[in-house]
Formats: sequence, C-alpha cells, structure tokens
Amino acid sequence: VDAGPVAEACRGVVRRIAEEIRMSLAFYRSEYDRESLPRYLLSGWLRVPRLNRWLTDELRLESPFEVIDPFRAVRVTAAQGETNESAGPEFVQAFGLALRAL
Repeated sequence: VDAGPVAEACRGVVRRIAEEIRMSLAFYRSEYDRESLPRYLLSGWLRVPRLNRWLTDELRLESPFEVIDPFRAVRVTAAQGETNESAGPEFVQAFGLALRAL
C-alpha cells in the first residue's frame, strides 16, 4: 500500500494542529514573559505514529515532545489496584487542572 497520499493528508492535519500549538505557545510566552520553554509535553496524541516527529519538524523545535506519565509520582495501595501506564497520557489534562488548583 502506498502511504504517500495518506501521509500527505495527515501532514495537512498536523500543520493545522501545529498552528494551534504555535498560537498557544505564543500566548503562554506573552502571559508569562518567557522566550523559550525547556520542555514540550503531549499526552495521548503521541500514540499516533510519526506525530511526534512531524510536530517537532513543523514547529521547528530543538527537541521532540516528551511523553509524560502523570501517575509516576502517585502512590497506589494494593487495595486500590495498579495504575495502567498506557492510560496515563489520557489523564494528563485532569492532572494539569488539579495541579493548577493547588
């Protein structure tokens, strides 16, 4: 199967996503008087094949996005069960909002 047309269609979507990220970063920089950011984090989106590389290229970032595990610092007792590492990225937004309230 020739992935060329599919990849090119995906790249168009990535360009639009990158533009949204670019605007968000510009807003952040203006609000917090920051020229650069030390790290770029994405959640579940990084499970999409090639998306990390495409976004890194499109945004001209020096380093790729990092996948974060919001459960890394959460202690879970045996009675509560284990966290599902693969589900971690899906909870990033909830963790971010919770941290913002602290």
